[in-house]
Amino acid sequence: MKLTKVLALALALCMVVLALASCKKTPVEPKVDLADPYAGKTHQEVSDALYAQVLGEFNEYYQAALKAESKSERFALMAIAEAKLLGQGVMLPSSSKGGNYAISRVAPYTITSVLWGNDSDRFHQAIIVKGDPLTPAVRDEMKAKWENEKNDISAVQKIREELEQISGEIEKAKREYDFNKAAEL
Repeated sequence: MKLTKVLALALALCMVVLALASCKKTPVEPKVDLADPYAGKTHQEVSDALYAQVLGEFNEYYQAALKAESKSERFALMAIAEAKLLGQGVMLPSSSKGGNYAISRVAPYTITSVLWGNDSDRFHQAIIVKGDPLTPAVRDEMKAKWENEKNDISAVQKIREELEQISGEIEKAKREYDFNKAAEL
């Protein structure tokens, strides 16, 4: 019993000493440089500086790959450039597909979303834009045009359905020898 009291007293004494020791220290202020390194620069200058800082190695290998003379050398340099790009983890979000950002040069709604069939069946109608990837504004414009064309096609389909219904009614009236109704239709 005396041993437990002594251990409890020693533990309490240690806690008091540690609490007092930690109170005497002054907190160290972290050194933060609040100077803006891009102050007084234009947006283009800042953008170029950030691009060079983040994607500089990628761009060097990519430009070298474009100038390569043999396919194997170009392939190797493109693989290194891709690794540098993936290593930076930088993306240009233009649209979200299931939570994953995507950069694409494929026009929207030109590739089917089915998972069956071979690639030549699924991708033979894809419209691929040459040059830079599609910007969100261009993608939205293309989607709006697609919606307009879809609505036009829907209107034509409704008219065809009405014509088929009327022609069915005409056939029914002829079978029933109701030629007046058939003539009205």
